[in-house]
Parts: sequence; structure tokens; C-alpha cells
Amino acid sequence: MRILKLYYPEERLRLPQEDAWAIDEKNLAFAVADGVHLLPGIEYHRGKEYPAPSPSGRLAREFCNNFIKFQKRSGIKTAFAKANRSVFRLNKKRAKLSTFLKAGVYYAATAVVGRIKSRIFEWMGICDSSVTVLDSRGKILLFHTDHLHHNDFDPLLSEYFHLDQSYMLRTLFRNALSPQGKKLGYGVITGEKAAEKYAWSGKRKMRKGEVIVFATDGFEAYLQDDSFRKALLRFNKKEVEQAVITLKKHHKNNSEFVSEGTLIAVYVD
Repeated sequence: MRILKLYYPEERLRLPQEDAWAIDEKNLAFAVADGVHLLPGIEYHRGKEYPAPSPSGRLAREFCNNFIKFQKRSGIKTAFAKANRSVFRLNKKRAKLSTFLKAGVYYAATAVVGRIKSRIFEWMGICDSSVTVLDSRGKILLFHTDHLHHNDFDPLLSEYFHLDQSYMLRTLFRNALSPQGKKLGYGVITGEKAAEKYAWSGKRKMRKGEVIVFATDGFEAYLQDDSFRKALLRFNKKEVEQAVITLKKHHKNNSEFVSEGTLIAVYVD
């Protein structure tokens, strides 16, 4: 197996690092996570500087490291759940549903994890981190992410001020479940057990020459570009970085190409 890792920091707001990753090359297990950016009045007090290092970045890092540790003795679904619950210690003293003045909404992260065993690839993710499988020509065989809000409340929320929308999305609708366990919002890693209901997963047999890509949302737009995918197949970091530079020039006014992004590509031999 060949492995290529890329990381690019946020270029617009110059935020501290909030992406994280971990790799177990022996067991061919991988994890990437994206700490959800913090908002003043919601995760930290208004008038204060953006926290650095970022606590959501720390949560993302702990999730990745703990997943890699737990998967050594369990299946990936169990390891994912244990890694999620392990990070609740970073949120347990926070006041999730308190007023703006407390700025105590839970820190959170999106994530995707996976493991290859006897050519069987299993994956699990939550929210807008993604998993992609490419064939030997760069064609997308599989792509999965989740940008959905599993409810009908978005039109109602659109009538509220932006900060109010964000507060409701990060409290009422984040990891929200009905008494029957139905999804009512969207899911992210916070340490709450309910988040696991929002996780998506899959399994497929891999063929020689196929490439698996784990990525945070900062690479989603790149993965839709044929030239970038073909550069990935060569597993030459300089060539891939040149493809990134070229796409940034072509899309210089598009924020999707300058967001923080992490990518791990794995060649199946």
C-alpha cells in the first residue's frame, strides 16, 4: 500500500489548525476529522480573540487518535462509538443549552474513518467529511459525505438572524433525535451518544490499483476535478501540490478552494 497525506491551513481567516488525522500503517486504519469552527457568543465569549489552539481542533485530534487505538481490538463501528464518547470529557463542563452570555455550546468535529483488511474496505463517517474510491484512471467509483439537515425546519430558520440560526443549529438540531430515535437535525462528533445515529458506513471489496481517499470538506471541491484526481493517482506529492496551486489560481474567488483541508490517499496494491 502507498499512502499520501496532504494538509492545507485556512487561508482567509488565518484560523488555528482544526483538522486532524491519524494513521495505523500496520493495520491499515485511517482517520481524519475537522473541528467545527467556533463562533463568538456560541462557543467562545464575544469580544475575545479566537481561541488558539482551537478546542475543536483538540477534540478532532483526540477523536482520531482514540479511534486508531480502539480499532486495534474491535470493529470500526465500535471503535468509532468509543472514540466519540471518549471526547465528551472536553464538553462535559460546558453549558450546551445556556444563554449566549455563557458561550458554552459543545465543541464538535466532522470525521471519517476506515480500515482495510484482506482487501475488504470498511468505512464510517459523520457529517461533511468524505470517503472516495477511485479506479486506476481516476474515475469516481464511490463518494460519500452528508451535508443534509434531516428535518423540515430550514425554511423557518432562514427567517432568523444569522447568529440565532447558528445557535439553534448548534443546540436544538445538532445530534437531535425524536423519542423514537428518528433524526431531527444533523450529526457531528461531540461525545454525545446520539451523534452515532447520524453516522454513515459501508463496506466494499477493493481491487488492485484502486485508490481510497479520506478527506475533510476542504478537499471536496478538488475531488470533483478530473485533473486533481489524476494527479493523486501518481502519488507524487509535488505533482499533487502543483495541481492544487493550479486549481487555486483558476478558482481564486471561490472560498471552497482556500478552506482548511486534510486528505489521506491510499493505493491498493
